[in-house]
Amino acid sequence: MAERVNITVLEAAERLGVSDDTIRRGLEGKGPLRDLLRDAGHKDNTGRWVIGLTLEAIERNRSLNRRHRQLTPLETPLAALAEADAASLQKLADTLQTMADAAAAAHTAEIQRLAEAHAAELARMQEEITRVREAASDQEVRMRADLTAATAKAETAQAELATERTRAAVATAEANGLRERAQKAEERAGRLEADARRPWWRKLIG
Repeated sequence: MAERVNITVLEAAERLGVSDDTIRRGLEGKGPLRDLLRDAGHKDNTGRWVIGLTLEAIERNRSLNRRHRQLTPLETPLAALAEADAASLQKLADTLQTMADAAAAAHTAEIQRLAEAHAAELARMQEEITRVREAASDQEVRMRADLTAATAKAETAQAELATERTRAAVATAEANGLRERAQKAEERAGRLEADARRPWWRKLIG
C-alpha cells in the first residue's frame, strides 16, 4: 500500500511545483489538478485545508507539472500580478488618506468648537465681572450717600442737644434765681409777721 501524507495547501504547492492558488482551484474541482485534488482535501476545525496524497501521486504530478510549465507560459504574468497588487495598494492608500483627511477635519472642527465655546465662556465671565463691579460701585455710592446723610443727621442732633442743654442751663439758672427770690420774700414775710405779733410798746422801745 502506497504511503499517504497529510499536507497543507502551501506544502502541496511546494511539492507539486505549482502556486497555492492552483492547489485551491484543484480542491474546488477546477484547473489542471482537479482530478488529483477534488476528493483529496478536507477542512479541519480551524477551517484550514488538509490534503491527503500518496507520495507516488505527488511525484508523478510534480513531473507532469514540470513538463507542463516548460511547455506553457505562466497562467498569470508576474507583471500583471504586480500591477494588480500595486492597484490594490494604491486603493488602500487612497482609502487611508481619505480616512486621515476626514479625521483631521473632524479634529479641526472639534478644536474650533472648543475654542469658540471657551471664548464665549470668557466673554460671559467678563460681562459678569463688569456687572458685579457696577453693582458694587452703585452700592458704594449709596452707602456713601447714606453715611453722609447719617453724619449730617447726627451733627444736627448734636447741635439740637447742645441747644437744649443751653436752654436747660438757662432754665435752671432762672429757677435758682426765682427760688432765691422766693426764699428772700418768705424770709421778709416771716420778719413782717414776727413784727406784727410784737406788742405795740415793744415796737416803741425797739
